[in-house]
Amino acid sequence: FNGARYDNRVVSSLAILFILIGLLGLLAPKHQTKMLNIVAYFSIAIILFLNIANIVYYGIYGNVFDENLLEFLHEDTLTILKMSGEYPIFSGFSLFVILSVLISFIYFKLQNALFKPKNIHQTTKPLKTFILFVLFSLTQMFYINAQLSFVGASLDLSIEPAKDPFLMKITPGAFRNLYLLTRNYRQSHNLKFSDFAKETPLEVAKNYFHLKENPSNNLYELLSQTSHNDSLQTIQHVFYIVSESLSSWHFDKKFDSIGLTSALQDLVKKEHAY
Repeated sequence: FNGARYDNRVVSSLAILFILIGLLGLLAPKHQTKMLNIVAYFSIAIILFLNIANIVYYGIYGNVFDENLLEFLHEDTLTILKMSGEYPIFSGFSLFVILSVLISFIYFKLQNALFKPKNIHQTTKPLKTFILFVLFSLTQMFYINAQLSFVGASLDLSIEPAKDPFLMKITPGAFRNLYLLTRNYRQSHNLKFSDFAKETPLEVAKNYFHLKENPSNNLYELLSQTSHNDSLQTIQHVFYIVSESLSSWHFDKKFDSIGLTSALQDLVKKEHAY
């Protein structure tokens, strides 16, 4: 039920899009049905794809769509194929194709059975149209705002989270998870110093280090400096800190161009890694 309340907003948005396309189709009556079918098939496909992908993603990373998705999208094809052998990526995609075809077929049959005009000269009744419009508007307002009001309610505050970790993560839905990921990604790439402090960098540095006078050096020039190692010492050891579980492809010789996988294998053999 809680998941349905989140999903209602997605359903409402797609329903409004469906109505708008239908109204535009009045300008080209011969293509109206085709236009609406395309919107319906697109809605079915995008809903199924994102939700199945979200579940498969949870099985891989133990979380819904998050920052790891950006790294996954930049993986090469060989890596993804390797992962599909260990995780249900291929089976999830197959399920998406089967359900898309099945649900689209059911939609097509229902559309022909319910909305096929019985009379070519059928007229539209203004009162009936007005009542349907009012009911549709009230329904969409309830779906979008989660209450019969012009002000939206926060579902995150009103809904009690499920105790099961999977249900707690998956309940808000893939669309919301993807929206939050996109929003956070855009915010992280548009950060400015003023987002963290109202003062200038010079004033912040002065207050933080309790300086009585302004620093003699130009802070902006100091921040632009890069360090160079002029020492004659050479690097003899490189330590890798692995903070997540490793798949078998991490140890594949094909990925050993920099000696990383062989070093990891050596750590495991000497029982220095777990």
